[in-house]
Amino acid sequence: MTNRNRQYRAVYEPLIIKIDRGTNYSDSYLTRYTMADVDTDTSGTRPSVSSYRLFTFVSNILAIIILLVVFLVFETLLSPFNRGFFCDDESIAKPYRHEAISAVLVSVLALLFVIGVVMVCDIMNKKIFKIKQLEKTQMAPCRIQPWVYTMLARIVFGLVGLGICMVFVDVIKIMVGRLRPHFLAVCKPDLNNCTRGVFYDFSACHVTDEKKFKEAKKSFPSGHSGAASYGTVFAALYIQYAIRPIQTNLLKPVTQMLVLLGGIAVCLTRISDYFHHWSDVLGGWIIGMLSALYAIHFLLRLPSDFQSTPSYNTSHTRRKASDAEMGKMGVCNDTKRHPDDIRSTSPLTDA
Repeated sequence: MTNRNRQYRAVYEPLIIKIDRGTNYSDSYLTRYTMADVDTDTSGTRPSVSSYRLFTFVSNILAIIILLVVFLVFETLLSPFNRGFFCDDESIAKPYRHEAISAVLVSVLALLFVIGVVMVCDIMNKKIFKIKQLEKTQMAPCRIQPWVYTMLARIVFGLVGLGICMVFVDVIKIMVGRLRPHFLAVCKPDLNNCTRGVFYDFSACHVTDEKKFKEAKKSFPSGHSGAASYGTVFAALYIQYAIRPIQTNLLKPVTQMLVLLGGIAVCLTRISDYFHHWSDVLGGWIIGMLSALYAIHFLLRLPSDFQSTPSYNTSHTRRKASDAEMGKMGVCNDTKRHPDDIRSTSPLTDA
């Protein structure tokens, strides 16, 4: 690095970092890479960018593996708590019906909500609002634009949040062991020999389908409600922070309302299908909502990034207004350069 480049770096690096943090693609995990890629430290006083990325990648993979292991252990190896039942309990005497929305379908819908909303919003920000590009970021054998890298990172963190939600739901299901509304239809006890007010254990059941019997003891909380709540609340919050309000003052809230109504409709089918009590659905919704809030605020850190992001048009409008004010004051516009001009002429961004 020449002396001139060092001088430019000392003067403009704080400005560039400040400007980068104001754009919608520069999360903290991306901003660290952008400036570090300009000048790799060879003195040994700090880790290299490649080693930092390797550590981040390995730690993220390890966290995902831990989530999968916990989920699989509770889902396949452990049995729900044996609570017992009263054979005259009307709350578990509903008929067995085939569910309108399967677990596979609601899982796919939740995945599509997370992936689709992030991709659509970030592509809209890039294509419509003309966000300026930084230098490309190295990712595996190829170099991609920073906004693409950030979009992929947000998708991964959003899916991790969904995994956290489902782990919480499954662990609580196993530990509580609440009976579903159609439990007696699956248990099939001898109702002719049933004594009112007598508490029976599961040995009184005549089980013909072990899988259905195990699932009939996992009513609270609702997994469908948790997945639907996470996907829709995550999508609504992401739309809130990512989409700029220019000419979309009504479109944005209407879209958010429709998304949330879709999640609520999925939850209500669990009650009408006699697969869950209303409190199961409410508990699953709360878990999914809290998980989505955690993912948005702590994993993706979106509010601080997007709230400080001016749109393309508004930034130029403000610039023209400031230029007009300086003109009225008799100040030459060239004496105070706009940060966009500083950044466009800096060798750190032109490299």
